[in-house]
Amino acid sequence: MDQVKQLCGASFNAQEFQLVAQGGKTITRDEFLSALHNKTDVFLTHDWGRELGEDNHARVAEINRRLQARGLVTWFDSEQMEGNVKKQMALGIDNAQCIIAFITKRYIDKVGGFNAEDNW
Repeated sequence: MDQVKQLCGASFNAQEFQLVAQGGKTITRDEFLSALHNKTDVFLTHDWGRELGEDNHARVAEINRRLQARGLVTWFDSEQMEGNVKKQMALGIDNAQCIIAFITKRYIDKVGGFNAEDNW
């Protein structure tokens, strides 16, 4: 376990490691590197509408760019959305060290709504 901790650094999750170890499952080097590659520092969630006369998505995109410029690995929807959108979002949340939610009135309305097709 110590070697895995050294390789993963802050991305190491002892609970996840124990689940794999207890199951007796062996993973390949490529599977390990893929799992490590999917880890991010921050997941950014927001509404794509206009708020306060500005494009909210463009505003969050700029924040994302600035976080990346400082060396953070981010999960940002316009960079990560391929295939099953809800599955990609769930994986993005599960693999993030933290989540930043950009709360607007439209975001609150979406989360509180009943549209099962909405990706809130």
